[in-house]
Amino acid sequence: MQNMKGLISGSKSDQLKVFSGLKVRTAEIVVELVNRKPMEVARACYSHLTFDDLGNID
Repeated sequence: MQNMKGLISGSKSDQLKVFSGLKVRTAEIVVELVNRKPMEVARACYSHLTFDDLGNID
């Protein structure tokens, strides 16, 4: 898993070159589980991340 702090700070080891120069849609979904079975979506957050030419979050 990539380190978010590294992506923001420009750490060369955390760059995601595959996303260089792109705007990427992201989703964070939290699902309530009961006895390890999904019951409902508790929260859904959507956003966009813009990456610079090196693959860091801009």
